[in-house]
Order: sequence, then C-alpha cells, then structure tokens
Amino acid sequence: MKISQTGGLIAAASQKAARPTLQLGSITAVQRIVLTFQQAGVFPIAVVTGVEADEVKYRLSGRGVVFLYNSEFEDPELLDSIRLGLGFLQDKCERIVFAPVNVPLFAPSTLRTLLQQKGDFVTPAVNGRGGHPIVLSNAVIPEILAYSGGGG
Repeated sequence: MKISQTGGLIAAASQKAARPTLQLGSITAVQRIVLTFQQAGVFPIAVVTGVEADEVKYRLSGRGVVFLYNSEFEDPELLDSIRLGLGFLQDKCERIVFAPVNVPLFAPSTLRTLLQQKGDFVTPAVNGRGGHPIVLSNAVIPEILAYSGGGG
C-alpha cells in the first residue's frame, strides 16, 4: 500500500565511510539531510544506522524518521544499507530519494528540481558527472534488491 509519493533513504551505517554525527555548523550531517528531505516534502524517511547508531537516534529523536539497523556496519557494502532501506520502503512510495550520509550538502531546491523530473533513475550532474541525491522509481527496486554481483 502506497502511503506517500516520495520517501527518503539515508545510508549512515558504514564505519569507514559514514560520519553521521559530523558537525556542519549547529547540526550534524544526518540531521542536515533529514531536514533537507523534510523541506522538500519527502516522507517517510528511513535512516540505516550502524556506526554511532545510538547517537544518530538521539540526534534525530522527534523528527519522525524510521531507523533500520545494519549489523554489518564493520565492513558493509553501501549496497547492503541500500537494500535494507529499499526493502522497507518498497511499495510504500512511488519514488525514493537516496543519499549517503557523507554527501549532506545539497539544497531543498535541488531536491525539488530532481523530483520534478521524470524517469526511473534521476541524478544531479555537473560537467557530465552524476552525484547525489538519487531519485529512484519504485519500478527499479526489485532489480536492485535482486542484484548479487560485486562492487555495489
């Protein structure tokens, strides 16, 4: 059952790559992404935790996000966190916005522009190089969930 047009997924589990509690002014990286998602009307928002899980939950308490725990955070593939989040959000939304926690500096206006675009896979680009956040349609989730190759 669909509960929303656009849900959000934040990967914040990896001990190597994620720094969810990195301070960016007065808020943390993960708080910044959640606020940006909320300003663009994204709901529900799932945060995949691992490293610093308790601190992330504390920082986001009262923000209405769903926490999913990736127990493989010592040496995870980003794809593991993506699969966990997409598995939860699948069929709840028409589209899902994905952002890794180590890429928190995008504006709500950028996200709104991406959400206005059509397609199964929408990403911002500068000089031909793609970036984050990525907007995925619900139609591509089964293929991502079924992927078993290496390299994410």
